[in-house]
Amino acid sequence: MIGAAGWKDFADVSGPAQGGALREAAARFEGLLIAEMLKAAREEGGAGQEGDTTMREVAEECLAQALSAQGGLGLGRLIERQLRSAVQRRADS
Repeated sequence: MIGAAGWKDFADVSGPAQGGALREAAARFEGLLIAEMLKAAREEGGAGQEGDTTMREVAEECLAQALSAQGGLGLGRLIERQLRSAVQRRADS
């Protein structure tokens, strides 16, 4: 949940800069969600070799960020739309 200070960060920026900040925040969040999904899938399927764990985790994070940067699962766009709406409501009140 975004606290009052978090909303203020977005509300202090307007126009294209705000859109970029919201887009970046949504894409990063989507990347985190994808990384958690990949991690859960790995853990469900068995971890394999002990030494492979760190490299696998790094690979999962890189894959998640790459997917997110290319539009990912579409969650980033939905999150951005909701954030934009919330920031606008907050600014109007």
